[in-house]
Amino acid sequence: MPDLFEPATFAALHRANQSAMAPLTRGQAHPDGTPTGLMAAYYAHRADAGLDIAEGTQPAQVAQGFRNKPGRARGGLIAVQLMHASRIGRPPLYPSAHQSVAPSSIPAAGACSTPEGFTEYPEPHTLTLEEIDDFVCALRLAIDTGFGAVEIHGGNGFSPHEFLAATTDLKDDIEQTQSPPLRALAPSHSCKYRRPSTPCTRGWCDGHGRVR
Repeated sequence: MPDLFEPATFAALHRANQSAMAPLTRGQAHPDGTPTGLMAAYYAHRADAGLDIAEGTQPAQVAQGFRNKPGRARGGLIAVQLMHASRIGRPPLYPSAHQSVAPSSIPAAGACSTPEGFTEYPEPHTLTLEEIDDFVCALRLAIDTGFGAVEIHGGNGFSPHEFLAATTDLKDDIEQTQSPPLRALAPSHSCKYRRPSTPCTRGWCDGHGRVR
C-alpha cells in the first residue's frame, strides 16, 4: 500500500502526495461571482495537499443556484468543480430578463430561497446547444487560468443529473430514450463530442476510473 505522502500520478496529473480535498461549498465569493481575498487565503493554506478541488463554480450567469459562489502553490495541484444549477437555479441572481434553463421545460417542485424570501421555482426554457457550450467555455477558461483539472458536478439535481432522469428530460432523440443505460450515456457523449475543442491533453476520466 503506498504511503500517503508519496508522489502520485493520475492520468497526466502528477501530484506531490496522495492526499486530496473534495470541493466544499462555502459561498464566500463577491455578489458578482468573482473570488475574494478570503477565498485565496483559504486555498493557499491548503496548497500542501496533492490535489485541491475548488468549490462548485457556475459556468454561466443562468447557472447560479446559490449566492456568493465563485466564478497553485507549494507543489499542490488545484482543480475546479463546474456546477450548473439548471432548473433549481435562482433567477433573482441572474441578469434581468434571463430565464432558468433545463433539459426540458419542467419547473422544479418546492420553493427556493432568495434575498427577498421564498418563492416557487419558475418554469425553465429548454437548453440550447449554445447554452450547453457554456460548459466548454468555462472549461477552456479553467485550463487557461492554470487549473490542473476540471470536475463537472453531476449529482443532486444539477444539470447533468437532470439529463439522466426521465421525469426531467422529455426529449425523444436517439440519446434520450427511456432506457436507463442509454439515457446515462447522454451527458458523457456531450462531453466527448465537445472535448476536442478544449486545449487539454491530460486525459478524460469517465467517472468509473477509466481515463480516455
